[in-house]
Amino acid sequence: RRRDGARALRKLKRIELPEAAAAPLRDRGVYLITGGAGGLGLIFAEFLARRYAARLLLTGRSAPSAQREAQFDQLRAHGAEVLYVEADVSSAADVQRLVGVCREHFGGINGVIHSAGVLRDAYVRNKTAGDFDAVLAPKVAGTLHLDAATREEPLDFFALFSSMAAITGNAGQSDYGYANHFLDSFAFRRERQREAGLRRGKTLSLNWSLWADGGMRVDEQTEQMFTKTLGIKLLGTDTGIDAFVNGLASPATQLAVLEGDQEKIEIAWGLRKKPAPAATAAVAAPAASGAARNLAALVQAELTRMAMEFLKLDAADIAPDSVLLDLGFDSIGLTTYANGINDVYGVDVTPVLFFDYPSIQEVARYLAAERSAEVARVHAVADAGAAAAK
Repeated sequence: RRRDGARALRKLKRIELPEAAAAPLRDRGVYLITGGAGGLGLIFAEFLARRYAARLLLTGRSAPSAQREAQFDQLRAHGAEVLYVEADVSSAADVQRLVGVCREHFGGINGVIHSAGVLRDAYVRNKTAGDFDAVLAPKVAGTLHLDAATREEPLDFFALFSSMAAITGNAGQSDYGYANHFLDSFAFRRERQREAGLRRGKTLSLNWSLWADGGMRVDEQTEQMFTKTLGIKLLGTDTGIDAFVNGLASPATQLAVLEGDQEKIEIAWGLRKKPAPAATAAVAAPAASGAARNLAALVQAELTRMAMEFLKLDAADIAPDSVLLDLGFDSIGLTTYANGINDVYGVDVTPVLFFDYPSIQEVARYLAAERSAEVARVHAVADAGAAAAK
């Protein structure tokens, strides 16, 4: 944003969470969990059942399967009371009914966990208005309805399960990123209302990374890209629960929760600078004149070979200036292609690169110019940038 002539950038910062002794969770507490039949909702339902013998009202749009009913019975075996109500949180009437059932059955509500969500992944040019509506409905309308319906409840907390997609964006998830960013923004507004005495219960929005169990599933190539390139591994259940409990005990209103290689993660998100590469022995090379063009041509040939192999195309079918999406790459394909480039050249590109440089030719020029040392080492030619500097 720009304010008073100054430009401000919003960035992540690392924080230390306090111990959870002051977390607003109570024995036999009454907790309403949306998306309660989903993987993430059930993870937190089990935690509350085991730790607090909670009274749980779980809700989802579909009738529970026999498997889900068995899981509800397991929660009861831990001492919890469990009531499942079929409802659509994007409907104000359904949410009012939910809260009414909870009051009637349990006497009130101590906390809300809003974990409902929908995915309709596709590039914008392939999305319909219905896709956007489906993704926004539970996050936007659902949040507003839950807040309105619980305004008079003695809440200890109002927790919103957001996503890292709200902070970083994600190819094919423009609507999902927007919907979760709404949760983050709403959390700050509700906290201000709480401070003014207009709401009860701490508000916390949690930008979850990818979960190992529960949550939105990802393909193997995406998991590999996150681990090798960004240092992020799938979030463990204990880590996620600790972040939830400690976050409720903290003054934070929004938390991004990631697990993995701390140095890589902090470099990827700009929390620390990437260390300068170690000096390496020079590679015998041609003269500097034309070196960058020669290197780009070598990279282009390698990238073309990789695309031919992945897409099962002949050389005649691939024009260097063709947009990758038009050649037949989908979101998983672009992730696989990025992983292949990283494996060959030892770099750390992500699929986002292909939106700034959408053709093989442009990607090759980028790598030859910006990652010249790495690609020159592979092709056994001089680093064009270093040679030009001499």
